[in-house]
Amino acid sequence: MVGAACAVVALVSAAFFATRLLHVKFLQLIGAAAILWIAVGLFRDEPPLESSATHLSGFWKAIWFIVVADVTMSTDNILAVAAIAQGDFFLLLFGLGLSIPLVVFASGMLAKVMDNYPVIVYIGAALLGRVAGQMIMTDAFTVQTLRPSAALEYWAEAGGALSVVIAGLWVKARNARRQNSSRD
Repeated sequence: MVGAACAVVALVSAAFFATRLLHVKFLQLIGAAAILWIAVGLFRDEPPLESSATHLSGFWKAIWFIVVADVTMSTDNILAVAAIAQGDFFLLLFGLGLSIPLVVFASGMLAKVMDNYPVIVYIGAALLGRVAGQMIMTDAFTVQTLRPSAALEYWAEAGGALSVVIAGLWVKARNARRQNSSRD
């Protein structure tokens, strides 16, 4: 519980600073690239990690492990909520208040639901791709140089969503080919 509470504080702090930093030129482009990478990564079929927590000795090491794991795994959440909030601190707190309990307390259940209904992974990845497209179009550099129209912003968001799903399908197909060739 202490680790989860520390992780929540770290996530809120990181999201607050991410919201402020997203107004810096090129930073939204970098954030969008990170979100696209994470979204495509949702399609990787990786074996579960060996329980590193069982090798920890001591209360503070366990707390540190939980905080670092939560912040690392929630990078997409932080960037997406910060991008959607667009500088509105109360919207940011609402988004994090809605998503953090799901991540912290319902992650096991969400993993089972995603295993049973893989379409949820596709929808989540497409949503992240859409947010990345929005971040690209609202970056200070993009706005200054391209002055994108509403139609171009829409197409960038749709293109982000579609490209993530296509890249994810390619990753899944490549993983399946590798698994089949390793069995032979």
